[in-house]
Amino acid sequence: MTAYEQVLVALCLWREARGEGEAAMRGVAWVIRNRAAKPGWWGHSIAGVVTCRNQFSSLTAHGDVQLGLWPDEADPRWQAALQCAQESILGTAPDPTGGATYYYDASLDNHPPAWATNSSTIHTTDIGRLRFLKEAAA
Repeated sequence: MTAYEQVLVALCLWREARGEGEAAMRGVAWVIRNRAAKPGWWGHSIAGVVTCRNQFSSLTAHGDVQLGLWPDEADPRWQAALQCAQESILGTAPDPTGGATYYYDASLDNHPPAWATNSSTIHTTDIGRLRFLKEAAA
């Protein structure tokens, strides 16, 4: 992993899951890693996965309030995001998501994303308010 990839992933984790804690940030990092391990429409590398249009809205979606936020170097959540990025992407920390390639926030439970309710995905775990899912075995 390059320094660029670590910071890019950490920024994604900080923006997407800093309010849910280190375990949730690690979960999001594993979604990124799991996607990069299965190249496809969502990208073919760590950087490609993180910057794929409309996949991590805090980095790519116009109108997402997170898009303009930047961590303070002294923020302990930023330091945790950097650590989670490194451990997860290098595989030195276990995957808490059970192989998840998707997640969404529980605030969407009344109207979950269409991909979360079809037969091609299965729920693997919840970490904080994040629901993690993976593709069902074919």
